[in-house]
Amino acid sequence: MPGPFILSFLLSWMLCLVSIVPSATAGAVSTNDNTRPAGRIEGDVLTLRLFADVGSWRPEGPQGASLDVAAFGEEGAPLSVPGPIIRAHEGTTVALTLRNALRSELRVFGLCAKPGPCDPVSVAAGASREVRFPLNAPGTYYYWASTSAQGLVTRPRADSQLGGAIVVDPRKGAADDRVLVISMFDDGRPGACLPAGEHAVFAINGASWPHTARLHYRVGDIVRWRVINLSCVAHAMHLHGFFFRVEAAGDIGTELRLAPGQQRTVVTEHILPGRTFVMSWTPERPGNWLFHCHMMVHMSAPAGGAHAGHGADDSAAGMAGLVLGIQVTGAGASPPSDGRAPRRLSLVMREEPNRYGNQSGFRMDLEGVAAPRLNSGPVPGPVIVLTRGEPVEITLSSIE
Repeated sequence: MPGPFILSFLLSWMLCLVSIVPSATAGAVSTNDNTRPAGRIEGDVLTLRLFADVGSWRPEGPQGASLDVAAFGEEGAPLSVPGPIIRAHEGTTVALTLRNALRSELRVFGLCAKPGPCDPVSVAAGASREVRFPLNAPGTYYYWASTSAQGLVTRPRADSQLGGAIVVDPRKGAADDRVLVISMFDDGRPGACLPAGEHAVFAINGASWPHTARLHYRVGDIVRWRVINLSCVAHAMHLHGFFFRVEAAGDIGTELRLAPGQQRTVVTEHILPGRTFVMSWTPERPGNWLFHCHMMVHMSAPAGGAHAGHGADDSAAGMAGLVLGIQVTGAGASPPSDGRAPRRLSLVMREEPNRYGNQSGFRMDLEGVAAPRLNSGPVPGPVIVLTRGEPVEITLSSIE
């Protein structure tokens, strides 16, 4: 006879199967770029009506696989991933009506005053509930839900898109920013989404590269992003070509604003599940750049060319998942010169037969610099240490 843990798991999974049966009115799930706040503001009250249901989500574009997921939507509009963004100025009271069209009880977290934790809001299957709470602390927050008793990182895969952003702007003015919500769906596992399997689909604002947003800026712009990780795994978010400043970090109930002297200047920021951070940067050179997770499985197309048989896209360039394209236009300023000659490096790529069993492989050698070697090449490769502001010239060549 199965033990208590197995019985509990099976019961949770059976309840999840019941909850993801689409209702008669469920349809396509749209992607949400988080640029339009949900609801209607009158005076200092934000009134909005949300519902939860199951719909068909296509994070990999119109030709990609259709995934049945539970999601939130605004009444009168389609379901969306992520859910509708709740955004208003500090001092606003949210008057929310939440309708649960799922076939299981829904537990929603984050619908309360900040800072601090709060109890989840429970809505029975087929029922509606009204919730009121003040937006009394500027910052980046979120809400999420589940049809089980599991947490954010262990909730069933069909619940993995039940969540959205909450942004509280200062009383005076609002930042010109973008809100980026990271999510994940593991369609290769029968239950909770941790750890990520080889068939996992990763998305930013409901889409996987190359269907994610293309962001456009001009040289000299001040760019500000709010990043929210609603997936069940950590990510190392990396910006190509430029440094960025981490201005704040937080979670579902708190945000810590960093003083100028405490802000980190980085090119990569590690973000755990359920965490948030605010970043700002200034593009200094025109060109096409990327913002992506530096964990290869989170931004790479599988060896077969598609996610678990989902439609591949020739424009993806071998990438998928957590990747954003950035186009910077305008005239780039020439870097200041102090007359120093650039430090010249020569980086050589060599192909080796039978590098991985009977498969060929490649290695990178930095000419004149010794690197630890495994078998016949340096792994993972030579370390190049550079100093910001120091002119460098790198010549890359290939030897077959």
